[in-house]
Amino acid sequence: MAGNKARKGCPEDEGRRDSSLRDARPVSRRPAGMSDALDEAGQLTYAAPDVAQQSFRRLRQFFDDGQLCDVQLRVGNRSWRCHRLVLACCSPYFHAMFTTPLAESQQQEVTIGDIDEVAMDKLIQFAYTGVVQLTVEGVQALLHASSVLQMEPLTRACSGFVRAHLEPANALGVWQFAESHGLRGLARSAELFARGNFPKVVSSGREFLALGTQHMARLLAAADLNVESEAQVYEALMSWVRHDIGSRAADLPGLLSRVRLPLLPPGYVRKRAEDEELLCGCHRCRDLLDEARDQQLWRAGLLVGLPPAPGERSRPRHSYAGTIFCVGGRDANGEPSSSTEFYSIADNKWLKAADMTTRRRHVGVVSVDGKLFAVGGSDDKHHLASAEVFDPSTNCWKLICPMNVPRRGLGLCQLSGPLYAIGGMDDTTFFNTVERYDSQSDSWTAVAPMKSPRGGVAVAILKDCIYAIGGNVGQTSLSTCERYDPHLNKWSYVSGMTQRRAGAGAVALDGFIYVVGGFDNNLPLSSVERYDSELDRWVGVRPMSTSRGGVGVAQLAGRLFAVGGHNGSRYLDSVEAYDPSLDRWELVANIHGGRAGPGTAHCSCSTPALAALNNYDGNCNDDNEESS
Repeated sequence: MAGNKARKGCPEDEGRRDSSLRDARPVSRRPAGMSDALDEAGQLTYAAPDVAQQSFRRLRQFFDDGQLCDVQLRVGNRSWRCHRLVLACCSPYFHAMFTTPLAESQQQEVTIGDIDEVAMDKLIQFAYTGVVQLTVEGVQALLHASSVLQMEPLTRACSGFVRAHLEPANALGVWQFAESHGLRGLARSAELFARGNFPKVVSSGREFLALGTQHMARLLAAADLNVESEAQVYEALMSWVRHDIGSRAADLPGLLSRVRLPLLPPGYVRKRAEDEELLCGCHRCRDLLDEARDQQLWRAGLLVGLPPAPGERSRPRHSYAGTIFCVGGRDANGEPSSSTEFYSIADNKWLKAADMTTRRRHVGVVSVDGKLFAVGGSDDKHHLASAEVFDPSTNCWKLICPMNVPRRGLGLCQLSGPLYAIGGMDDTTFFNTVERYDSQSDSWTAVAPMKSPRGGVAVAILKDCIYAIGGNVGQTSLSTCERYDPHLNKWSYVSGMTQRRAGAGAVALDGFIYVVGGFDNNLPLSSVERYDSELDRWVGVRPMSTSRGGVGVAQLAGRLFAVGGHNGSRYLDSVEAYDPSLDRWELVANIHGGRAGPGTAHCSCSTPALAALNNYDGNCNDDNEESS
């Protein structure tokens, strides 16, 4: 037996042990973190699952006990013994300080200026633990400290906390603070909050009155400033100037140019021009008031000549610009539709409202006093004489007196109160007849017929006259146009368009009539032209991005919107908007489905009120009306 004992230090025995280890398999009970298989070198990988966490806990303990610390940070009257390595890992600011040939890299004590002591304590605790308690009272100081020391995770957390606690009393302060620290996301959120809550921000007082001139200018220029009327903007500016007249009076002309004075009531402008001393003594301010007065007189038909040049000051802000309704038409399957939707310019999206009582394609639509009228059209079984009116406040359509003559492809407009249903067609006849609707008597009466029959006619109002534009007779599209004078009850020809068009859209904007798209016989058009009544002349402007026959057209906030239509192969759900000042079209949000031959109209009702209708249940009854 003695011969089986291994001899100490014997090379043969050492070789046997090495061979046995190579041949042995790993035992099944491995420490956690060890891999399952040997690698090519016969090695196993072991990864301790919590060693990093344990190491950081030990570093925290070293910090608490003041052990192995190699730098002392001082802020104000407080100091902390820390580890350079921990600070450098958490902060690029400290990393640069300790790894570059700065004086601080060799100093045992480093003083940090412009940081709050409490915030610095929280920041150091966060560096060692990754945990911080955010409070409304202390978050701004902590956000400042984390921004200065470039601790991005903490900066993001603080920014999110501040964003969640924005309110009218602090939004302007947050906006200016965030911009000064390069926090663009937070600055944008605070600015948008201030725009969206402008009246409350103004009434909160202190921060608004302390606002800097540049930030005030940006607020006043914003198209999405949420106000009920431009008078709120004017009064806010004047209260801000009066708060420090000595230093702010010089800024008044530049800031007043950002107020949309032409959109104030005429009497309001006149009274301010006469009574406001700050304006009376400033030539540039008086020029702005004169410009506003001229635009108002021109819109009222009391000023002759070319219209004043359009600009941002003549465009309503989104909050009181109103909306565009799109009603009926042929849907994507070519079927007559009863659907109603409206456009939120503030959100760039289309929202649904209650369906009409009847499916209607090639329907006439117009808005009067915040209500929407839909007249005539076809349901593919019958040509319709029926008419209905939509009240956004109740989300309900209600039938009114029908026309005397059923017709589709008619033009519908409102002039000095009454509605006018113009032209149109049925299966056998193209009409030149015109009917006028009186809402007081709920009745239609005939007025002077047009000189030419016009189916698929486009209509627009300019300078108290109705213009009937293009259309078709049989298969032939028309380029001719005529004008109706309600005082004479008479139609007369004006210059024809440069292009034949039926199923086009037309609208008046900035003293001109724009006619958009349509068909030349069966060819859908992308071209657009503009009529100058002073020169009695049509000129082409920038074409749309695509051809649109049977397009719906309306104006909103100084732009033309071309809605849907047919491009020769399919029904379109796309919408594009034209800015006359830039002569440029751009795509905006799509409608909910392709449609051609819809009725479109601008409506003065407020978009926020309409947005509440998006959750309607599809019913129009007394209960629905009461709940509205």
